[in-house]
Amino acid sequence: ALKSFGPVNWKNTNQETIPGILENVKFLFKLSEPLCHGKPNLKLGLRYIFSHFELQFKFHFMRKVKTNDIKKPEWYFTKLLSWIREFKDKFQTHFGVLFENENNATITALFVERYCEFAVLELNEDIPKLDDGLFTHYIDEVIKFHKELKDHIPLSHFKSPILNLFTEEKTLNRWLQLETISSFKFLTNVEADEHCFEERESGSGYPIPSMCVRVLTSVKAVGERVKVFPSLALNNSFYSLQCDLLKEFMIHLSDKLQKLDHKDPKFYLVVNSVVYILAILEEWSYDQHYIKVSKFEGDKAPFSHISDSYELLQQDV
Repeated sequence: ALKSFGPVNWKNTNQETIPGILENVKFLFKLSEPLCHGKPNLKLGLRYIFSHFELQFKFHFMRKVKTNDIKKPEWYFTKLLSWIREFKDKFQTHFGVLFENENNATITALFVERYCEFAVLELNEDIPKLDDGLFTHYIDEVIKFHKELKDHIPLSHFKSPILNLFTEEKTLNRWLQLETISSFKFLTNVEADEHCFEERESGSGYPIPSMCVRVLTSVKAVGERVKVFPSLALNNSFYSLQCDLLKEFMIHLSDKLQKLDHKDPKFYLVVNSVVYILAILEEWSYDQHYIKVSKFEGDKAPFSHISDSYELLQQDV
């Protein structure tokens, strides 16, 4: 039935052609009802409505052409975003009537989800071929794409098939492993930097070393990057990584406190680091994202066990 109707070219749709398209979709709905417990198959109707876009996407990004470059996933994410911006209102106006039992947010979610499914076709082919550098680049582009989507749709109203792809066990484990290696390497490099004790303003009137600022910025970024993913299990995995990084940094600070002379200015910069980190952890404890994730983890409050350890270190000074 889909093939007999031919693709729907949205750029050529008008008041004369829309009624015929609507009738075709209603026919598809009726055709699907016996197979869907008496309910219309919305996805079948969407496949027909978006058939022209699917053909365009495959033409540009799934053939042996210059635009199909495994190193440039941003090319097709940019194209999808441009289609979403251009046709979102048109979809609501012309085809919203087909989804009369759904609210506007759900209708928009169905619209965006269908576009995301195009990207999944390409990602399923590309991900197994990626080296670690490209794999990391793909994650960056996926996160960037979904952050830009927030300008057009509240992400809580739909389940992105792209995000679901990156929560699959094999893909997630690879991502977490790379993120762990990269984060701990960064921590080591920061401490090895000859400028790691350069003074920075804490914002509370006392100086702290630059390494403290850089490490906390990195730790925060680990959690911020994954906020677009609705999966609490995924967010919990990266929350655990944040905790591990903070623990490791505490061990390094403790080691420095034992080795530095109390008269050395660096000693007091390390002490200030402990004070500063406790203040930042207190601030993060009110973040609703961390509150949800920490409950999933079973913590009494966000980073509470980390704060306890830093408080003990502070008492030992």
